[in-house]
Amino acid sequence: MPSHSLRSLARHLDVPERTLRRVAAEGLIHGRRISTRRFETSLREETYLRRHWSLLSELRDALRTEPNVRLAVLFGSQAVGRGTDRSDVDLLVALREPSAERVAQISGRLERRLGRAVQLVRLQDAERTPSLMADALREGRVLVDRGDRWAVLKAREAAWRRRAAATELPLEQAMPDLDLP
Repeated sequence: MPSHSLRSLARHLDVPERTLRRVAAEGLIHGRRISTRRFETSLREETYLRRHWSLLSELRDALRTEPNVRLAVLFGSQAVGRGTDRSDVDLLVALREPSAERVAQISGRLERRLGRAVQLVRLQDAERTPSLMADALREGRVLVDRGDRWAVLKAREAAWRRRAAATELPLEQAMPDLDLP
C-alpha cells in the first residue's frame, strides 16, 4: 500500500493534522499506525476522504451534540464511497436510551441537518443479523465512541464474519423456485 501521510491530507482538507490523528485513532480513517505520530493510508482512502470529508465532519459535529449517542458508526454505501448526494446515510448506533421514540428523534434531527434520509440501526438490532454486523465492522467509520465500544466490537470482527458465513444460504436454498441450470 503506498504511504499517504495525514500531514499532506490535513493540508488538503484544511484541518489540523492533530484532528486527523485523533479521528484515525478512533476509527474514522482506515489505514495503519506506523508509530505514535505516523499513520499510513492508501490512495483510495485519501481519495475517499477528499470526496466525503464534508459529510463526515457534518455527521461528527451533529452527533457530538447528541448525549444519548454512545456509539455511531457510518456504514453502507456512504462509508465505502459508493453513495451519492441523494443516498441515505446508514448509522450503526448504541444509545443510552434506545427506545424507538429516541431513535426517531435523533434520526429526524440528523435528516434536517443533512438534508437527506438517515437510517439508524441500533446495535442490539444489528447483532441479530451477523452479515450486517460483519459488514459494519469491516467498512465502518466511527463518528462517535463514548466508552471505547468500537474496540470491543472490532476485536470480535472475525467471529462475526464466521457467523455471517455460516448463515449464508446457497442460492438454490435461498430461492428454491429459481430455475438454475
